[in-house]
Amino acid sequence: TVVTVTRLSNGTGQTAGTKATTDDNINGSGCTLTTTVTSGGVSGQTVAAGGDGYRVGDVLSVAGTTPATFRVDTVSYTN
Repeated sequence: TVVTVTRLSNGTGQTAGTKATTDDNINGSGCTLTTTVTSGGVSGQTVAAGGDGYRVGDVLSVAGTTPATFRVDTVSYTN
């Protein structure tokens, strides 16, 4: 479950709201981010749903004209 992410790129053509992500490393699924947008690029984000199966260092993308990208910084595990 993703707990925190760091924005790597703002992307272009972005819209604010809760967005699905794709995992460029194909480890996890189900993570959504709530984004704020300034001038078409992501300017802030929070994890809305942490999903499952992610690893620290995975790169997540949110679709736009060019994707916004985020690195997974912390995850939590449930047994």
